Amino acid sequence: MCGGFTTFSSFALETADLMKDGKMHLAAIYTVLSVTLGVLAVFAGQGIVGKG
Repeated sequence: MCGGFTTFSSFALETADLMKDGKMHLAAIYTVLSVTLGVLAVFAGQGIVGKG
């Protein structure tokens, strides 16, 4: 459970840093790709173990 919080905190911090640096387009790309690839990884993992 704590690992999930620290991972999300890192994601949020990196996104906020990009936004503070005025790199809104990179922050948006980073956010969309992180969420999309994370969800796809879950589906891939479920497919591998046969729960999908």
